[in-house]
Amino acid sequence: MVFFQLHKSIQLRLASSFLAISVGSMIFPFMAIYFSNYVGGVLAGILLLINTIISIITTLYGGYLSDRIGRKRILVFGEALIAISFAFMALANSPILSSVWLTFIMMLLNSFGNGLIRPASDAMLIDVSTPENRKLMYSVSYWITNLSVMIGSIIGGLFFKTHLFEMFLAITFISLIPFVIVTFFISESFKPNVETLKEKSVLTNLYISYKKIINDRVFMFFTYASILLYSIMNQITNYIAVRLDQEFPKMQINLWKLNDIYIDGLRMVSIINVENTIVVLVFSIMSIKLLKKYNADSIFYLGIILFVGGISIVTISKSFWVILVAALIFSIGELLYVPTRQALLADIVHEQARSSYMAMNSLSIQIGRISGSLGIILGAIIGSWGMSALYIVLGIATILLFKKSMRLYKYHKSKYELSNL
Repeated sequence: MVFFQLHKSIQLRLASSFLAISVGSMIFPFMAIYFSNYVGGVLAGILLLINTIISIITTLYGGYLSDRIGRKRILVFGEALIAISFAFMALANSPILSSVWLTFIMMLLNSFGNGLIRPASDAMLIDVSTPENRKLMYSVSYWITNLSVMIGSIIGGLFFKTHLFEMFLAITFISLIPFVIVTFFISESFKPNVETLKEKSVLTNLYISYKKIINDRVFMFFTYASILLYSIMNQITNYIAVRLDQEFPKMQINLWKLNDIYIDGLRMVSIINVENTIVVLVFSIMSIKLLKKYNADSIFYLGIILFVGGISIVTISKSFWVILVAALIFSIGELLYVPTRQALLADIVHEQARSSYMAMNSLSIQIGRISGSLGIILGAIIGSWGMSALYIVLGIATILLFKKSMRLYKYHKSKYELSNL
């Protein structure tokens, strides 16, 4: 099995991620509903926005801190905070106490822990991997992420409403497993440079650290491209979901012995998501072989073209079968570009600041999500054909920006190699 070809620390970290993502998928997609039921939609939105801001700030701080003191201490502390937060969430929704505000405070603590962990974990994977096995590592990671999201979403959908206390209690014990793994079985993967330990104020050090990254043209072109790509990706759960709900004609389909299956826009969105997950889970091994056999850049750009093309068709079509085929196309594209993008990102970040670079990468994901939500507003103005055309333009811009980043990276790399001859 390809999983066991990876470094032991990678195996353990991916196993921890599987549990963490499964647990998160049981709870956090449903927290908007939870808070809306207690405090109303407007205040619920404000609380979730505060949570997002906390997550962004702590991710940036976690990246900076991990490059100064190492990965393991950050991971141990973050996993401990997560386990504690879930324990108090269980208490806040138990037979002896019901407190929406304690739940919210613990959700903030959970986001603080996750924010610290995310860049340190991403950097650790790069630390213990090699350029030769990173595509394999990220393909396995992508497969695990999709599987864990699917399992967590199913369990959460079944039990969040009716067995919330029991779920939080179970999650508390499950979250102790990553803590034990990180504390006792994973070794430190990074020794900070003495230069990074010079004492200045935290804010000054943060400013200096991220200013260097912002001045890194290779990484910033890569980041701009990533933001555009994430903006397109997030249309599936934003504008495309809204359009299908409003415009997709309710229909009845007959499949073999299954009669009278009614499909409306909302169910069509669910079908797209299920199809996407199945494609990733079933064809991941095939994609790993493909990534090994062919040029990484070619596979990467082909993946983006397939992804954007498929999304553009889903955006305008009202045909069940056309949407199914288009969803298959963009799922294959996603399967090709995601691990390749991660491997390319690992190559271009500087060794002594990997966590800070990973934190900036996480920030680009958040910006992409926010941009994705703006698609609903823009779609109401320019319509589905306008949005489809926009995705194609953004897709072309994405490829051009990635190409610019890769050209600069190869130029600087060759220049550095020549200077060391």
